[in-house]
Amino acid sequence: MIEVTFLIVSILALLMFVALIYLVRLQRETARARDSVRGHERQDSQGRMNFVLGGLERVFKRRTGLSTALIDGLSGDFSDVNYREESTKFLEFIANELAAVLTLLSRDKCCVSIKLLVPGGNAEDETPFVQTFFRDQISYAERDGLYSDLEPFPMYRNTMMHNLLKNADSHWCIIENNLRENAGYENPRRDYHRFFNSSAVQLIGDPNTKGVESVLGFLCVDNRTRGFDVESTRSILSIFSSTIYYCLLASAALEQREVQTEVSTAE
Repeated sequence: MIEVTFLIVSILALLMFVALIYLVRLQRETARARDSVRGHERQDSQGRMNFVLGGLERVFKRRTGLSTALIDGLSGDFSDVNYREESTKFLEFIANELAAVLTLLSRDKCCVSIKLLVPGGNAEDETPFVQTFFRDQISYAERDGLYSDLEPFPMYRNTMMHNLLKNADSHWCIIENNLRENAGYENPRRDYHRFFNSSAVQLIGDPNTKGVESVLGFLCVDNRTRGFDVESTRSILSIFSSTIYYCLLASAALEQREVQTEVSTAE
């Protein structure tokens, strides 16, 4: 009896020892797995940050080239500079670059559009109208033509744009991450939810003089599921919209000079 009891105790002790070793090994493996995940997260975070910084670097390099072309046009014989083509290429590049940056940050495919304010339907109508002029290449392939029967549309038909322009003295960016739950949201397309549920809109205007007077349009980005981090998205949109504004401003100056030259020549 004593031998049986001793054997049982010995077996129990052995099992406890094996269980202890297994527990220690499990804890170590769990710690290594956790450290590995954190390491991958740090690498992923660093990789995403490097991509964002690389995107901003590409934008500023491209803007420098555009600025040189536009400055040459303003200071010399601008007939040698196809400023419309240069500006168009730059704005298309901006839309593609912004879509890539925010797709990476939000981890959901983002669509970008540059919409400008245009005159209303008749001379007596002072209501601002909105029209899409540029899209990133992916959303252009998906959405080109979907809005053609709706644009240009009165600005008040898009709640986010209307609210932004109405409060341009204090707010230049608005972000909504669950539009389906926003009963007050309106969009020219009633079936907008087929394409997106989150949207971020930034005014395009002079960043140094906040106010409705300098606003030329809207920089818009949306995605379907993930939404946007408010702080980082607001900062990135501010940078991109400022770049767009200066491009549009310089192009407008060249166009005005071209008209004046044609008038002078005709006289």
